[in-house]
Amino acid sequence: ENGVATLGVIRLDTNFAPVLGDIAYGASYSYKVYYRVVTGLAPQVCRHGTLPPSIEEEFIRAVVWLDGRGVSAITGDSNHLIHFAKLAKKYTKLPVFFTPFAQLPLLKNVFGRGGKQIAVLDAAAGEERRAMHGLVKEQTGVSLGDDMFLHV
Repeated sequence: ENGVATLGVIRLDTNFAPVLGDIAYGASYSYKVYYRVVTGLAPQVCRHGTLPPSIEEEFIRAVVWLDGRGVSAITGDSNHLIHFAKLAKKYTKLPVFFTPFAQLPLLKNVFGRGGKQIAVLDAAAGEERRAMHGLVKEQTGVSLGDDMFLHV
């Protein structure tokens, strides 16, 4: 839109009512944001890391639709979408980042020197946490198991 960056957001299929400041609340931004809800993509579906065929098809349609809007990048309204970043990247050449953990390389570089620790707020636990951390390492090159990260 006249050289102004726009954002595409994949939304989970929830009844969550977003508020100002939330990624899913359009007025949180001073630029255009396009949203696409993936029907059937509930949080519990994401946590398994695999999509039933009908939801996978809808997810792909959402990525293609956002790409077709001319957005600058595609993100999502849930960390759990990290499981599907590779799938999204098959259908767009745009940057795809489904988790704030995508910022870890920068944060590690800027703040992680001299024994300083970086607090990480992570609601995942047990096997879910291990899976998420493996995906973060795979996609960012940063291990959340590093001593510099203090998990809260």
